[in-house]
Amino acid sequence: MSETKSIFNDTSSAVELTIYVAGRQGGQVQEFGTRQFSLASGKTIDVEYGDLHHPFLEGVMIKSEISGVEISQKLMVKKQDSDFDQALNVPNVIALSDLQVKWFTELDPATGSGRLEKIAQEV
Repeated sequence: MSETKSIFNDTSSAVELTIYVAGRQGGQVQEFGTRQFSLASGKTIDVEYGDLHHPFLEGVMIKSEISGVEISQKLMVKKQDSDFDQALNVPNVIALSDLQVKWFTELDPATGSGRLEKIAQEV
């Protein structure tokens, strides 16, 4: 018996997703495998994953390209029943939103020189 989760891409860009599936026994994580798929902006996909002994999402990797910058973020559950664990495993729908590319300035106080970098992050 597999689980089903609806994932909605509420960003302005297509995303590539990898979900990490696992089981739990006695507080120990039993890795099961991954599912990978692409999701266009504004679209929803129903994803089947796991089995009777491996019904949990243990993490997600999100990749996208925004303003010519490829961004990638991997988020993994480190503590059972944490807020992130609950966000992945309790709702039937997961919505992705607010992928952005931002600029930041770093100033070296020793030399007074600065650099401007463009970073990508999920906010």
